[in-house]
Amino acid sequence: MLTTNKVITSDIGTTLNFHKVYESSVNLTTGVVTIKVGSWELENMSNNPDKITEFLIKYPSWKLEYHDSLEETIMRHPDWTGIGPPKPYPEYLWYPLTLSWGSPPYPPIEEFKATKWLEIKQASTACELSSFIWDGSIFDSNSISQQRIYSAAQMAIIDPAYTVNWTLSNNTVRTLSEEDTKNLAIALNTHINDCHQKSQLLRTKIDTATTIQQIKDIVW
Repeated sequence: MLTTNKVITSDIGTTLNFHKVYESSVNLTTGVVTIKVGSWELENMSNNPDKITEFLIKYPSWKLEYHDSLEETIMRHPDWTGIGPPKPYPEYLWYPLTLSWGSPPYPPIEEFKATKWLEIKQASTACELSSFIWDGSIFDSNSISQQRIYSAAQMAIIDPAYTVNWTLSNNTVRTLSEEDTKNLAIALNTHINDCHQKSQLLRTKIDTATTIQQIKDIVW
């Protein structure tokens, strides 16, 4: 039985000062320990606590050494005692061997690079499918809009007298001539290529990064 500075009240209003780990279970995959702390009014009472408090602790990983000091670790955990250093950042985890908060361990740098590249590829696709500016007007560039622009450009090549009323991103309408339509298709192709070139530049930065912080600093 251990005592802490934590004082709680039973369901019938008595003060409970004595506590110990009543039950615990470990999820080795997630590193989450489920704790049930039993509390008694008097020390050396029955095996049935007057009150049970349950909470979870997320560890950076689970080590066998934690078992040896589990009770002490729990009884000094800020989530239970209400004392000690508060968690400085939401993502921080409790390190039981040092009884302190710390940043979570990062995955190997190659895994970090793969995650960042996926982020950049998604941003590149979003860039390509958003919109672009040509001759002072903003045009949609989603998949359907791209097909329509290229189809209109083909019609403009066939028919020198071709014109079309085009709905812009702001829902206003602009009349495009045969020459306008062909130039619009060229501008769309430039927009797509610019998005692709930017993603490749960032890919090079990811590949040549040597620290996790360098990778984190890469943004679209």
